[in-house]
Amino acid sequence: MDLISVAGGTGGEGGKGGKIGGNGGRGAAPQVDPELAAQKGISLDSVVGGTGGAGGQGGIQDGAAGVSEVVSINEPLLSPEETALLPDMSLDKFCQKYALDDATYSRLFAAGCANVADVASKFELHLRRHGLRTDNLDKLREVLQELIEEAEVEEQSSSQSQVSS
Repeated sequence: MDLISVAGGTGGEGGKGGKIGGNGGRGAAPQVDPELAAQKGISLDSVVGGTGGAGGQGGIQDGAAGVSEVVSINEPLLSPEETALLPDMSLDKFCQKYALDDATYSRLFAAGCANVADVASKFELHLRRHGLRTDNLDKLREVLQELIEEAEVEEQSSSQSQVSS
């Protein structure tokens, strides 16, 4: 069995300076999709972050070392258990109800989402590849949590009305 490992990049070394050396480059980390890693036989334990580059030498002051990024494990917006609590709602109705703009709707549709459960089960990296940014993803998580809370309240009130009948 072949052992597969994944490592982030190494930032470049900062340039030498007469007075102040240049800063080292950023060591970018890989973003990992757990499902794809499993399909390819990659253990998440074998995924390593990036390494910042060395700071450049300076006559008075050396440059700062580059930043090392940590690994980003890609997960769906909601767990399967949370997704099961969501109501059956089309993507169109979901975007209208929560005032999500046309660009977000288009990007979710392009990512293969037809309803709210599709949105919740998509992996962040997949959605980013379709143009959604961090602020879009934060908003989606926020409104999905609202939907779960609404569903839980409905379930509790339904249970209480059945008990009192």
